[in-house]
Amino acid sequence: MTTHRFYCPALCDLPLAADGSPLLSESLVTLEADEARHARKVLRLDHGAVVDLFDGKGIVAEGRLDEGDTVRVTSARRVSALQPTLTVASAVPKGSRADAMIEQLSQAGVDRLIPLQTERSVVHPRPTKLDKFRRATIESAKQCGRAYVMVVESVTPLSNVLNQSFDLKLIASPDGKPASAIDFTGGIQSVLLLVGPEGGFSDDEVEAACAAGCVGWRLGPHVMRVETAAVVGAGLVGGGCAAGGVVSG
Repeated sequence: MTTHRFYCPALCDLPLAADGSPLLSESLVTLEADEARHARKVLRLDHGAVVDLFDGKGIVAEGRLDEGDTVRVTSARRVSALQPTLTVASAVPKGSRADAMIEQLSQAGVDRLIPLQTERSVVHPRPTKLDKFRRATIESAKQCGRAYVMVVESVTPLSNVLNQSFDLKLIASPDGKPASAIDFTGGIQSVLLLVGPEGGFSDDEVEAACAAGCVGWRLGPHVMRVETAAVVGAGLVGGGCAAGGVVSG
């Protein structure tokens, strides 16, 4: 029988061991209104139904529905974040393509998405659109089992991103090194992947990125759309890091 999963920021108030070991707390936590409505009205879960909870910041728990919008937590633990962390700074495609990109990057395990402002960008999401993206990351985390919700930041100029510190900086480029040439060994704890708009980065932007330590990276033999490049790149980074060496292919 399927155990339904709910987003519950209130879990952060539970006392947990520093080593992340499970704690039997028997504490009551309150579901947010939308989550409680989904549990009661849509899924029609009864009092005592077993549910899984997560707060999006590493705490996961199991409990049983109690009265109203509350859950009686029976066990909880802190999940360690995967290493290295992956930040994708990408131009944003139009319409539904952006929504698909958000969902797929979340499934691919990206820690942080920075919507990128470049010379050739045509889409600069407004705050309402960014809020929609953030809600989508929560729904995606519920479905794919993530303990940490992907962070969606505000639209940021490329120059500001280049000033941030990462152990490895990659820029998607048809003239870059092949995927198999990138080595993820050597204690890398943080990775940045830059993905440009449909027209690509300008020559000045590529020069600035290289000056900031970015390595050109060819994701495949064909030209990709923005969202495809972002997701493929994230998958290759994840695969290379999990293997503890170079990316296959």
